[in-house]
Amino acid sequence: MTRQNKPSAPAPAPTPQSVANPEVALAVRELRQSTGLSQHRFAKLVGKPQSTIIRIEAGSMNASVRVLRDIATAAGKELSIRFVTPASETDNPDKRLQ
Repeated sequence: MTRQNKPSAPAPAPTPQSVANPEVALAVRELRQSTGLSQHRFAKLVGKPQSTIIRIEAGSMNASVRVLRDIATAAGKELSIRFVTPASETDNPDKRLQ
């Protein structure tokens, strides 16, 4: 009995629901693009595998603060993390007190 290998279906494109952290994905992609580097060269600069950069930019990896700090430092930037009030709560101050 011969087993035939069926070609695997391509991975589905990420949707907002499937992206671990779209803000991080976009920020890392924009940072890399601002350096003018390919994902391969950026990964070498950061000292991470290219697959890590690909997964972060695709939103399929939830990058740790440490990895994001490494990326920022390698690109000559600082990582800044802020906690902000969601826009829906700023419209209704009473909601913040609950």
